[in-house]
Amino acid sequence: MRLLVRFGTLLWLAALLSACASAAAPTIPTVVPTVAPQPTAQPPTAAPQPTAAPPSSGDAPGRPFGLDVWTPGNKQAVGTAFTYDQPPGDANPSRVWFGITNGAITEGLYPDVSQANLKSLGVLVTDGKSFLADEMTDATTEVARIDGRTPAFRVTSTDKQGRWAVVKQVVADPQANTILFTVAFQALRGKPGDYRLFLQYTPRIGQSGAGDLSRVSGGVAEAWDADAGVYTALESSPTPALLATGYTRKNDLKTDLADFKVDAAYSATTTPGRLSIGAELPTAGVSTVALGFGPSHDAARAAAAGSLERGFAAVSQAYIQGWASYLDAMPPPYPLLPLYDESVGVLKTHEDKTHYGAFVASLSIPWGQHVTDDDPRRKRGYRYVWARDLYHIATALRLAGDVQAARDTLAFMDDRLQMPDGGFPQTAFPDGTPNTLGVQLDQSATPILLAWQLGAVERYASLVKPAADFIQRTGPRTQQERWEEIGGYSPATLAAEVAALVCAADLATRAGDSASAAAYLKTADEWNANIERWTLTSSGPLAKGRYYLRISSGDPNSAEVLTIANNGGSYDQRAIVDSSFLELVRLGLRRADDPNIVATLALAGEVLKVGTPKGELYYRYNHDGYGESKLGDAPDGHGNPWPLLVGEYSVYQVALTHSEHPASWYLPTISGLANAGGMLPEQVFPDGSGSGSATPLAWAHAEYVVFAHAVKQGGVPDMPAVVAQRYARP
Repeated sequence: MRLLVRFGTLLWLAALLSACASAAAPTIPTVVPTVAPQPTAQPPTAAPQPTAAPPSSGDAPGRPFGLDVWTPGNKQAVGTAFTYDQPPGDANPSRVWFGITNGAITEGLYPDVSQANLKSLGVLVTDGKSFLADEMTDATTEVARIDGRTPAFRVTSTDKQGRWAVVKQVVADPQANTILFTVAFQALRGKPGDYRLFLQYTPRIGQSGAGDLSRVSGGVAEAWDADAGVYTALESSPTPALLATGYTRKNDLKTDLADFKVDAAYSATTTPGRLSIGAELPTAGVSTVALGFGPSHDAARAAAAGSLERGFAAVSQAYIQGWASYLDAMPPPYPLLPLYDESVGVLKTHEDKTHYGAFVASLSIPWGQHVTDDDPRRKRGYRYVWARDLYHIATALRLAGDVQAARDTLAFMDDRLQMPDGGFPQTAFPDGTPNTLGVQLDQSATPILLAWQLGAVERYASLVKPAADFIQRTGPRTQQERWEEIGGYSPATLAAEVAALVCAADLATRAGDSASAAAYLKTADEWNANIERWTLTSSGPLAKGRYYLRISSGDPNSAEVLTIANNGGSYDQRAIVDSSFLELVRLGLRRADDPNIVATLALAGEVLKVGTPKGELYYRYNHDGYGESKLGDAPDGHGNPWPLLVGEYSVYQVALTHSEHPASWYLPTISGLANAGGMLPEQVFPDGSGSGSATPLAWAHAEYVVFAHAVKQGGVPDMPAVVAQRYARP
């Protein structure tokens, strides 16, 4: 009997076991409120608090320092207002995104999903005589979704010394370019009047801060970079008892508070550079704070003022209802499936609002605290478009029910991303402008696969044929494989190339181009017949010597030295095994029970699998150097397991059994790897805890969604049938 009838029980039991084993990162239950929740029960709206603030001290003296770094890449949350049903570009009412890192609001992306304008916006607390605490370093943080599934977040920062706590609720205004949040202080020792509470706003506008200026007037603090064309306005209700600006780490509010008192309150910075703005909030009651963005001073101030006037209750209700309406239209394949709604929301949050269909890989800079802000175009971390990631994201959203997102992605690939030679850039900005140009042939193949999935014959002449011609004349050897580290003959890239050519031939036939169809099939057949000759060793030092290599020079039996990127070392190419050979099955080139696949899978289990408290996880390949040894460190040649690979291995198991299979037990394994905000990381440590890598990684969330549908269907939902019929028939 198929396991389908028993899957619900199995999944709930597995989820329960996973939760018990993953107490550090519990899965938020999926609950849909009938009425959008209001802010947590707290004291009434605050009144201005008397303070011993000094009078305005004029312009901040001195000059700004010359360089800064970003915040860590392991975001606890990301969010944006759901305005994807509105016109794109300037007509869209809300084009701002936020992150949450170590309790503070970060990124402040505007006007597109790739450009950060904010390093951090968090709280400082002092008793005025013995300590100054920064929530990002001196507090523990808990993050939860206000309604359990939409990207509206409650952030609780608790002083490590047990003296105070601060609760923030964070959303973006669907009607304005504003991040809106509440701040409520709680004295855990003594009384609220024993403390002073400050906001520390550290803008880095235009992805740098080198050109930033600021001023304080009329209860509003502004920061802007005229060259970047971005202006911000910080305003709160009640009006702050103190507003001040200064140069970061020189004379800003945090620096001034080194003696636990405010000695100066500067009203402007006149030399462009890296600055910070401070605001004193009351310690009794709830403050509402708006950070508005715009293309001018007036626009930013109007955005902040309008959001404050609407109030947090109304704005948060509209925010939650917007997301709930989107998610309600795409029910999960199983009721109350942990992390499913959250994953769909994370994927959608990575889409730009000026160019629909342009999704960035992650809203973070991996290990950002070690990345300087001196190159605003080249140092955006994973906030770029990859054609490969676009394919995975669009496929997941298509399966979830957002077919329009997949069609928008294909249109973006065709109209803006594809280059004149038919290939695709390694990375690009959300408007399609190339950023890096490494040739990755799987990235030229995946747009064809997406076109085939959508039956987009109308895109044949403009997208499919140029891409297929590019693959045909450039392949089969790729300059870079899917991990972007080395060139050669990669099983995963070859699988993508062959599958794309077969899909292109099918679309060519439907478009009436029989000559090209025949040429594509001829090349696909030749390359497919040579995959083992190029990538399967029979003389390797591992196992019994017959398995697919991670990548080869073209002779898999040679002892050619392979140098691993990121200080991973140099080894005989036959000693390196990668999990990406599974793409041969997933894309329909090889049967799941093919002896070479089975043999390599057994070896991969020995070499790449690691048992953790949260389940069995996998490294990309042995001796991987991309990662860090411990949290907080920069990458140091120490690779770690990738959660998305759990999905890939599990989808293979579905392909092997054509049923739910015990692979279904890996659904809670993946959801258990998410942090409390529901974010899946690029990498985790061998104990299953999150690393400083890109968090969230959209590809990981996409793999979870596809895996959930694979379990439901008892088959591989993104396998091109036309490829499987040609090469992987029984």
